[in-house]
Amino acid sequence: MTSLMSAADAERALNDYFEKRGGHGHDAVRTAARHPIDAIRALRFIARLSVIDAELRTDGDAALVRRGLERTNPLARRLIRGTTAVLVVPDTVEEFLAGSSESKRSLRTRFNRATRRGYHVHRTDGHEERRAVLALADRYERSHPDELYRNQAPDNDYLLGVGTWLVAHDVDCRPLILAVPAISGEWAVLQHFKTLESSDDARLARYWMSVELVRELHAQGVRYLADVLSPIGLPNGLRDFQRRLGYRLHRVRIRP
Repeated sequence: MTSLMSAADAERALNDYFEKRGGHGHDAVRTAARHPIDAIRALRFIARLSVIDAELRTDGDAALVRRGLERTNPLARRLIRGTTAVLVVPDTVEEFLAGSSESKRSLRTRFNRATRRGYHVHRTDGHEERRAVLALADRYERSHPDELYRNQAPDNDYLLGVGTWLVAHDVDCRPLILAVPAISGEWAVLQHFKTLESSDDARLARYWMSVELVRELHAQGVRYLADVLSPIGLPNGLRDFQRRLGYRLHRVRIRP
């Protein structure tokens, strides 16, 4: 019975619901209306999730962090009660890479492979340099080989004002992936984490950059990294990628 369900069991059941009823950017309200019995079960699962209290600050990228956690649709926010994919940032990269599961072994293998190939991360701070990388990101979004991720009118200019930009390069200094977390105090919201081209090198860089992002966030005192997107609207491939990295569904309760 749901009343006896643990937080971990509730998360697994809720992920199953999202994979079945979400995963294609569907509006949460319309999805719930079309499948009311499943939606009622999902609300019960949500009630069993563990809760993280977020005491937000007003420095850094505070406005983006708050907006990312609150999201823009008040009705959907009330329905899912702050349900968010959150990665609890470990104290060390070694801790993030540790573990005997298949996903952790795969992460270590890919991280080590990319490191041997000479991948390196670059903090991008200059406005013109950021403009150049953003042009690559916009161009790739328009021509993405997977229609699910293609966007003919990307709106990424707001990223130019975010404090932290990380770009992964290969040994020849070719930019492969851009990561932009909005950071304020202990919280970060991942605004952008996308490859800049379609290649095996770029796909490998997704895993490598995930490790480097954890390193950077810990150095800045971040404890929690949240995804900016609602979990019901995630493509299932991205949902699986997050779980492999250690993201878990929590109810994030914003404190005054």
